[in-house]
Amino acid sequence: LGMGLKVVGLVVLLISIGIYYLAQNDLFSDEVLKDSLRDKVVVICGASSGIGEVTAYKYAGAGAKLVLSARSLDKLQTVKNNALERGAKSVDIITQDFSKTEEIGKYRERVLAIHPTIDVLLLNHAALPIMPWMALIPPHKQAPEYTRRIFNINVLSFIELTRVFLDDLEASAGQIQVTS
Repeated sequence: LGMGLKVVGLVVLLISIGIYYLAQNDLFSDEVLKDSLRDKVVVICGASSGIGEVTAYKYAGAGAKLVLSARSLDKLQTVKNNALERGAKSVDIITQDFSKTEEIGKYRERVLAIHPTIDVLLLNHAALPIMPWMALIPPHKQAPEYTRRIFNINVLSFIELTRVFLDDLEASAGQIQVTS
């Protein structure tokens, strides 16, 4: 029993030291973010609204070079303008429908034509039910085309984007970030 208490005490002490360290050193501060993202090329899939839009602004403030992608050109243009105001080094737009997984190789070519090296690939795009009540209909009772489109966007496009960009990211010691 005595040895068990010593081990528990040691674990509690180590956890406490770790928490104290994290509290004293803000690993996610704006300064740390600026140091890690300044002049880095960040490709954001699903950048026209929500988490992708907010992340674009945060990375813009850190001085990143952004490539924004989604289906809506108008929304992307708004995000681009706001990101430039917040300090992005550059912002490029590529419209892309990620349900068309067979086009993802061409999407990669378009990205690399703008920036031959990429540092971060943020997979943030998603397909939600067109109408809220669609979520209440069991998948086996929905039109197969609808289910296929949702699956292509939410699953297959993430796999395909990872596959086509992996060598590029390995070459730049880059990273893939995924939201869900």
